[in-house]
Amino acid sequence: MKSLTCVSLVCLTLQLSWVAQAQFPNPKYETDPQCKQIELEGMRTSVSGQVAETLLIQKAEPVWKHHVPMEARVTGTVVIVYQIGKKGEVLCPRIVSGPKLLQQPALNGLLRYKYKPYLLGGKPVIVRTEISIPVTSGEQ
Repeated sequence: MKSLTCVSLVCLTLQLSWVAQAQFPNPKYETDPQCKQIELEGMRTSVSGQVAETLLIQKAEPVWKHHVPMEARVTGTVVIVYQIGKKGEVLCPRIVSGPKLLQQPALNGLLRYKYKPYLLGGKPVIVRTEISIPVTSGEQ
């Protein structure tokens, strides 16, 4: 019986480790105490992607730092969790999933988004939201 418990604990530890890695793939997020504080504040108020879209003032396409040949075309969707700040800025984005090649360009584009502040009781608050960004690597 003890060996089953031990095996279960090992499995649980491995699963928790995997979840932690999946949720925190951005090194800046892991080491930036300001991002952790902002996320805690944003956790109090979350809005759906549809609500966040109604607040969107300026949208930007994915930004490619280097040219990607057409032969290397990759298509996919990058999912990012982030906070909309009190001034409508994107704060502390965290990549949740998506093809590795597409993650940085999607993140670069998202960082250029601008939102109207979300108001709660007439005051701007930090809110947590999520976005799915479709990306194709061959497009510029």
